[in-house]
Amino acid sequence: MDRRQAETIALQAVAFVVGDEALRARFLSVSGCTPADLRARTTDPELLAGLLAFLVGHEADLNRFAEAAGLSAASPRQAILALGGHWPE
Repeated sequence: MDRRQAETIALQAVAFVVGDEALRARFLSVSGCTPADLRARTTDPELLAGLLAFLVGHEADLNRFAEAAGLSAASPRQAILALGGHWPE
């Protein structure tokens, strides 16, 4: 997966999270971001990878996102790596 594809998936994930009130509140709570931070950093690869990791860390949310976006559940993981993110050891 190239960076452009990864950014597209990540922006789809941003829209998915922001569009779900409960999911948005949970992401903002665990990430420490404010709504203004999220709006200002939508092009920041670190934030995008973090938001994808947030979805990957919650299988039910990951599956809902993947289905809504027409993606495989593996695509967000691949996007994290393409954005320069990593998996904890």
